[in-house]
Amino acid sequence: MKKIPVFIYFIALVFLFNTSLSGQNTLLWEISGNGLTAPSYLFGTIHISDERAFQFNDSVMPKLAACHGFAMEINMDSVDETSLMGKMMNDDGKTLQDIYSKKDYKLIKKALKKSTGYDIGLFNYMKPFVILTMMETAQPGTGVSSGKEALDIYLSKKAKDQGKQVIGIETIDEQLNAISKMPPSMLIDYIKNMGKADNETQVLIDAYSNQDLERIKSILD
Repeated sequence: MKKIPVFIYFIALVFLFNTSLSGQNTLLWEISGNGLTAPSYLFGTIHISDERAFQFNDSVMPKLAACHGFAMEINMDSVDETSLMGKMMNDDGKTLQDIYSKKDYKLIKKALKKSTGYDIGLFNYMKPFVILTMMETAQPGTGVSSGKEALDIYLSKKAKDQGKQVIGIETIDEQLNAISKMPPSMLIDYIKNMGKADNETQVLIDAYSNQDLERIKSILD
């Protein structure tokens, strides 16, 4: 089987942190040697559409163009939306009111309305992680709430336009199985610390735009 170069995309930057970061302020890495007939490339990014995330160096697009395939965390084109919706629902028909106390439910209702404009009644049967994700992506500075295209989607579309094979490293089931294990208390903790979380997001985006891996690592630790 012929080995072809692949442009690998990760939302998480954990893989990069296994390398020596001293003086290595770059998000784009070449994978070569050890018998490989052609290099592949690893590009670390975060799932936002803030314009600062698009200030990557001039090497990224040429390396993408030179590859035959593109691997991203999840290839959303392969996701069954009906199945996805079912995995976002609470088990056994439970509602958020069944999971949380009256006080916490009221807190969630107010925070969701303020951050997204949606009434909680529309999502009462959803798992807590869905509510948390909605509020996270609605926060100013992420760019997601503006309807702009996120960086990973932008790159995958570029790859498709160039006729490259696009694959997912994980399946949506694998990711949801991990995320759905989030304890209900995490949503409450997030709401109570939303101001702090917003500030940390801005710091993280700045660190990312500067390709400062040490700083990113310190923020995520």
